[in-house]
Amino acid sequence: MNIKKKLKRMPKPEPKRPYSVILLSSFEATYADIIASVESYSGCDAAIRLQDEFDRKIETVADFPYFAKYDDTDYHHVTVWNYVIFYQIDEAKREVRFYRIIHGARNIADLL
Repeated sequence: MNIKKKLKRMPKPEPKRPYSVILLSSFEATYADIIASVESYSGCDAAIRLQDEFDRKIETVADFPYFAKYDDTDYHHVTVWNYVIFYQIDEAKREVRFYRIIHGARNIADLL
């Protein structure tokens, strides 16, 4: 009798991100407000697309945080649709802290 031993495949571990992501409460509140607003004005599909794009950018920043420095501040930024996401990098803790989401039509310099 020939018995084949089945090897259990172990799932591949998710790659560890170089930096941890910290979403501050003010960032999370604005994020939720934006998604809700887009959903009410443009529908669920648009809100889901925006949310997916926000999430994708946050993941990308966790992998490559040194995108663009905002003027002469300690903030870095990325854009998603008409929104600008501001974050800071804590190199000692290997963290990216997301602080603000601001609509690009606003006077950003006054809000930071």
